[in-house]
Amino acid sequence: MSSDQAESQSQIQAALEFARTELGPASERLMGTPAAQALLLTRLRAGQKLEDAVLGIAHLHLREDPRLADEFLTHFLDDAYRNGRRLVTSDLRNFLDTGDLVHSVAGDLWQELTELQFEGRAQFMALVTQRLRWRATDEARRLRPRGGPPPDETPPSPRELIDDAPPPDVALLDRDELEQLVLRLLRLPERDQLILRMYLRGESVEAIASACQLNYEAARKALQRALARARAMGPG
Repeated sequence: MSSDQAESQSQIQAALEFARTELGPASERLMGTPAAQALLLTRLRAGQKLEDAVLGIAHLHLREDPRLADEFLTHFLDDAYRNGRRLVTSDLRNFLDTGDLVHSVAGDLWQELTELQFEGRAQFMALVTQRLRWRATDEARRLRPRGGPPPDETPPSPRELIDDAPPPDVALLDRDELEQLVLRLLRLPERDQLILRMYLRGESVEAIASACQLNYEAARKALQRALARARAMGPG
């Protein structure tokens, strides 16, 4: 056996182990097929991480077996719970359990899985987190006393409104546009990825400026440029 063949066999075994321990029996069976293994090796040679390659191959076959969809989505639930606990404020926890929030979002995603583009675990987890944020925000607004601030929130000061105001074009983004940004993240340069991940987590321009060692105005313009690049990519 040549060194290339030995490396390929080792990669296939690692993929089978990942499918067995991190996904489930349906994914392990899929990765045991010659077609899936050939695609795995092609993706790995192109520079894709093994985890992303296996998840991507599973995602391609979700329509064929509902068990694959269950295993694929379950793989992301632990991180979703952690992010959900951070997004559900203390007052909101009196009305909304983190598990309910995660299960609600997971149910919506399960219906859409075959239509969503998958580029990697980080990109898909960013999408899950964004959906959790939207659902938590919707619930906070629903529970807000009429005429008062959302639960566990205090009105921002005028200075905070100035510091955290997004660039004009960011303010005009709707939910579909934000979701497309998440899907395109990993195709952007590394600094643009950092900037947009921070933006999608709801962090302020000042926080972006600090992370990128920029002044406020330079960070605001960098965010605008990152958004423009993501928009220009188009789908796919």
